[in-house]
Amino acid sequence: MKFLLLLASCAFALPQNKPAGALYFLDSDPAGASVVSLPIRQNGLLGHPSRTSTGGLGLIGNNMNGPVTVDPVFSQGAVTIKGNRLFTVNPGSNTLAYFRIPRNDPTHPVLIDTIDTQGTVPNTVAYSDKNKLACVANTGSKPGVQCFRVSDCSSLQAVGGFKPLPVLNQTTPLLGPANTVSQVLFNPSETALFVTIKGDGTNDGFIFAYPVVDGQVQETPVQSRPAGVPVTFGFNFVTDSLAVVATPAYGAAFVDIGADFTATVSTQVRVPGQRAVCWTAFAEATQSTYLLDAGVAALTTVDPQTRAIARTVPGIPTANGYFDGVVGGTKLYALQASSGITIFDIQNRSNGPFTVDLTSFGNRASWIGMAVYMN
Repeated sequence: MKFLLLLASCAFALPQNKPAGALYFLDSDPAGASVVSLPIRQNGLLGHPSRTSTGGLGLIGNNMNGPVTVDPVFSQGAVTIKGNRLFTVNPGSNTLAYFRIPRNDPTHPVLIDTIDTQGTVPNTVAYSDKNKLACVANTGSKPGVQCFRVSDCSSLQAVGGFKPLPVLNQTTPLLGPANTVSQVLFNPSETALFVTIKGDGTNDGFIFAYPVVDGQVQETPVQSRPAGVPVTFGFNFVTDSLAVVATPAYGAAFVDIGADFTATVSTQVRVPGQRAVCWTAFAEATQSTYLLDAGVAALTTVDPQTRAIARTVPGIPTANGYFDGVVGGTKLYALQASSGITIFDIQNRSNGPFTVDLTSFGNRASWIGMAVYMN
């Protein structure tokens, strides 16, 4: 049945009035998780949202005050897309969900398969098209990384062993944001899989790198604990040898990646007035990284050439801050602290920003992740 669905999803023709693409985030609802999809119009603005079940359950974690009202599983990369493949996590039922995106109807992704992640509370996923591998990090009481072979002709298949991560004495339900996994991501050449782990919130966090050899993620990681990056959160690569890592301690750090995949801090970027810079978004066209702050409604751009802040773009005041974000075309889409999405024009700053009000679309507490598909 799943294979028939896959064949059907590959057979759609392109209509003349197709949308420019679609924007996605995960609704990690404990009663039943779903991918929320919004069509991207030709001008980059968004249409009405719709839901597609992920075939599993979501989860809303706790902080020291009880259930959180935003960022339910404390991560970046809860949804990832390459080509027309979409992957997301079911944190409450410990599964990975794999979708294909129909080119003529991208707001209705087709669920192809779900599979046990071998750990508990999966909260971030990465995909390597070169190696046909989807790798998920778990952050619960059984934390670790598990990878899966992805095929057009069969279901997901677990490959390699379960790789434990240093998330210690985690509880059920999840307690964070400290002592949780932040993100899993392949480097641009897809020769290594990287994982950021926050640590205890006081000391420096961790960066684990698993080399990829002959299409296989190796079992033993290269472990780094870069000095001066407590609460190592979301990150993006600029090149194989340079990454930008967000930290709510002061903003972000440029991290040099050695030929042996060790990570060292080269420059700290201190963002004035920041409250909780935890997420990054990368624009390949400009090679710029954008920092998103959970407590400040503004977008901070950092330049990899100068390794400094290039500019700060005011956002929507009622957004109250920004969480996951992604660049699609000339726009950056950011999940607001309030129930909505802000659209920034990163080429023409005088155009916008704009906001999409999602107040009537459900519980903001369970929304996380952001990914984009462009036709």
